[in-house]
Amino acid sequence: MANRTHKSSTSKKGASPPTEDDAAPLNSSESVEKIMSAIELLGTKMDTQTAALSQEIASIRQELHTTVSSLQSANSQNTKRIDDLEQSATEWSSTVMTLETTVKRLQSEVCGLTEKCLDLESRSRRQNIRLIGIEEGKEENNPRQFCAAALKEILDLEDTPRLDRGHRSLAPKPRDGERPRPFIIRVHHGDVKDRILRISSQKKQLFYKEKRTLWT
Repeated sequence: MANRTHKSSTSKKGASPPTEDDAAPLNSSESVEKIMSAIELLGTKMDTQTAALSQEIASIRQELHTTVSSLQSANSQNTKRIDDLEQSATEWSSTVMTLETTVKRLQSEVCGLTEKCLDLESRSRRQNIRLIGIEEGKEENNPRQFCAAALKEILDLEDTPRLDRGHRSLAPKPRDGERPRPFIIRVHHGDVKDRILRISSQKKQLFYKEKRTLWT
C-alpha cells in the first residue's frame, strides 16, 4: 500500500502543467466561429444593401421610363404640330402668291378705270355751265325746266334749249341774306352750249327778273 501511494504521489508530482500549445486548438475554433459569424452577418448586410439598391435602381428606371415616354409623346405631338404648321405655311404661301397676282391685276384695272372715269368726268363737264345770281327757291320742284326757261329769257333765245340736267350745287342751303348757290346746267348739245357762251360773252350784262346774273 505504501508503495502504491508513493507511486501515485510520484506520478502526480511528475506530471507537467498544460502548455499554450494544448490551449491553441480551442482558441482557433472560437476564432473561426467568430469569423464565420462575421462573414454571415456581412453577407446578410450585403444582401440587404443589394436588395435596397436594386429596388432603388428599379424605381429610378421606372421614373426614367415614365419620363422618357412622356417626352416621346410630347415630341410626337410637337412633330405633328410642326408638320401641320409647315403644311399650312405652304398653303398660305401659295394663297398669298395668288392674292399678290390678283392684287396686281386689280391695281392695274383700277388705274385704267380711274383714268377712264377722269376722262368721262372731263367729257361730261365739257357741256356744263354755271348760272350764278338767281335767288334760292325760284326753281320750285323742277330745276331743269326752270333753268331751260331762264336761259331762253336771259339770252333772248328763239327756242328753249334742251338740257340733260339742271340743279343747284351740292353746297349747304344758304340762310336768308346769304349768297345763293349757283345752278349746274348740262346742255344736251355741245353746239348749243357754245352758242350760249358766245351770246353771253357778247352781252355786257345779263339779267333775270331785273337781277344781274353771271355765266361760267
